[in-house]
Amino acid sequence: MRKLPVLFALITISCPLFAQRIGGVVSDAATRQPLAWVTISVLKATDTTSLVKGTLAAENGSYLLDHLKPGNYLLAAQMMGYARQLIPVELATTDTTINIRLTAETKQLVVVTVRASKPLVEHRPDKLVFNIENSIVAAGNDALELLKMTPMVMVSANNSIRLKGKDNVLVMLDGKIVPGETLADVLQSMSPEQISKIELVTTPSASSDASATGGIINIITKKGTGRGLNGLVNASAVESRYGKYNGGISLNYRREKINVYSTVNGRDGKAYKNEEITRALNAGNGLLQTLEMPTELFRNARATTGKLGVDYTLNPSNTIGLSVDGIFSRSNNNAIAVSSFKNDTNDADSILTSKSRPANNTNYTNYDLYFKSKLNARGDQLALDLNQTHFNSDTRQIVNTTIVDVKGGTPDRYASSFNSTRAIIDITNAQADYSLTIKPGFSLGTGCKDVFTRSANRSANEQENGLNPEPAQNETSYKENIFAGYLVLTRQLKTVRVQAGLRAEHTNAWLSSTGLHSSYLDWFPSALVSKKITDKYQVTLSYTCRINRPAYKALIPFVIPIDRYSQEKGNPGLKPEYTNSFELVNSIGKMIFTLAYTHTRDAIADFIEQDPQTRIWTFTKGNFSRRENVDGTLVLPVTIARWFTTDNTLQGFYSSFADKSGKVGGADYDQGKFSCTINSINTFSLPLNLKADLTAIYNSAYIDGLYQISGSSMINVGLSRAFFERKLNAKLAVNDIFHNGGYHLSSGTGSIHLTGHQYTDSRQFVLAVSYKFGKTASPNSRGGNEDAKGRLNL
Repeated sequence: MRKLPVLFALITISCPLFAQRIGGVVSDAATRQPLAWVTISVLKATDTTSLVKGTLAAENGSYLLDHLKPGNYLLAAQMMGYARQLIPVELATTDTTINIRLTAETKQLVVVTVRASKPLVEHRPDKLVFNIENSIVAAGNDALELLKMTPMVMVSANNSIRLKGKDNVLVMLDGKIVPGETLADVLQSMSPEQISKIELVTTPSASSDASATGGIINIITKKGTGRGLNGLVNASAVESRYGKYNGGISLNYRREKINVYSTVNGRDGKAYKNEEITRALNAGNGLLQTLEMPTELFRNARATTGKLGVDYTLNPSNTIGLSVDGIFSRSNNNAIAVSSFKNDTNDADSILTSKSRPANNTNYTNYDLYFKSKLNARGDQLALDLNQTHFNSDTRQIVNTTIVDVKGGTPDRYASSFNSTRAIIDITNAQADYSLTIKPGFSLGTGCKDVFTRSANRSANEQENGLNPEPAQNETSYKENIFAGYLVLTRQLKTVRVQAGLRAEHTNAWLSSTGLHSSYLDWFPSALVSKKITDKYQVTLSYTCRINRPAYKALIPFVIPIDRYSQEKGNPGLKPEYTNSFELVNSIGKMIFTLAYTHTRDAIADFIEQDPQTRIWTFTKGNFSRRENVDGTLVLPVTIARWFTTDNTLQGFYSSFADKSGKVGGADYDQGKFSCTINSINTFSLPLNLKADLTAIYNSAYIDGLYQISGSSMINVGLSRAFFERKLNAKLAVNDIFHNGGYHLSSGTGSIHLTGHQYTDSRQFVLAVSYKFGKTASPNSRGGNEDAKGRLNL
């Protein structure tokens, strides 16, 4: 934190630039609503036809004219439909603030309403944008369901997210990372009416955190710009095997220089999961036993998310803001597994019954303070951010096990265990970003960031007739400091855009229980070249280097029992993974075709260790020596008729994992597989102001480290209608009509042999209602605590 003063010293850069400026806000004299795109001109007082400087008002009505010499001027404001206004100005050597109110002309104009809609899928030089605002696809689905429909995104049955076949994806909300443990609760609590678009960044630039080897998914919420009070109320009911309920309200109040916003959402529901794992165990003397483990999990969870923030406009070019958000979730689950041991003749010799009650309480709070300054009319900006995050997680599990000898040769055996784990994590983040326009078409972006993390962890374990001789208590602490800085140069020519960046990150980490101390400096270059061949054809080539640091929990060497023969354990020797990615994008009209290659060193994935004495399997994280991914993607939107449009994404990719160290089941590992995905979103405009949507998703079999995962498919249909000038929206939908969202998995390397399947209550009947009042949804805010909170994957 010694570098912290450096971050905020940059604010002094802006001080000499605040002199001799005119700024303010343009609004309607009758409604007091801000007016966007008003032409603002500074004229000589002696000659109203002589222009000194001009600009356009921003979307919020603000304007700024700088670098003016002292003297007498006329300030002119004009806009179609309003009377032109001339204001005498005597400019000295200090700021001059003039708020302008335009009066509508009495002349009656013919009003023509034109409603233009953005394409559902839009390509930009550095990202792919999924525009869901006002889309029929969005209505009635929460944010997690929307990700399942998003092109190039895969969401598994356990809610893990992959982008273009790659995991370790950063999911962000308005540029702020969503913590891993609370990711599902946050996304499932978000109404689609709060979301404007979803950005997919597969090759991030040096200005982004170097984490996220799989790319970035940034969910952008709608901004509230209307004066007064406006907001959104939403509620939904989902019926599958059990009921789930979701509801919330978003409020936004804007007046003069102040904007206050808040959001509260709640979820309450039950879920069901059925899985069966069959694995081979070493029984000694060269014999193998088969353990079949069918398990039913009944989950009961509640979650409340909330946010409260305020933005204050100090003057037309400076804004300060403060926000606090929190997530409070509780889950109480029950799992029942009736397993059988079978010998080499496939006869059961014993039956193991396990009943467990896993539970978790999670509290997360985040405080954010920011300052943003527009330094001049060229668009130079300074942004400062101070962020504090607190995370507290309590996990408890009781496991009662009975083993019965089928042949009656031995008495029944009973075992029980109680395990509790508590993790307290505090993260302090300070960040400064500065953008400078060197000359028209040539800009520089630079910044620095310091993140300090402190984690305290405690585990307690009580056993009766247990197989695992773990100590009764474990305590450890983890500290980490990451200091980063970056430079990004961007050159925009007539038809060519070139961007080059370099990011440096220095990491210091300490783990008390092992005495581990690591210190390393990494450099992360990035580059992008985009060429506009014709008005409808554009080519973009990009490169980026990334790092994925292990989640905090994956490093803590605690043992958490799952059942009699399964447990989880952290790996303090886990190394970060490094990724180099190349991508070529061809944009031809509305069609987009991409080719990409990714190479990952020390790839982080699931590992399994088997104890030959106790036959316990330990699930942990480990490093493959390399991972490679080659993919091609085609995005093809088609308008078949005025009432029927379809947006299609086809993707094929080849993924491979390799390790020659013998860590994978005691053998070398080199496996790869070709996979494909198809995503088709179809929307229909029907009579009686009805709209319908049909989404078809297919994922073929793919490889994920040790596991071969089978294919899956899903078809969703929905029917919606808007009422009261589109303020009230109601939708009925059925997700996964044919209940094909489950999957099979297998693994067979060295001593590790298993097969299994998993099914959830993915077929859902949905009723969703939302009502908007005022003009827009609640605004978003910014923040910079990205990588650290993403690793709260506890």
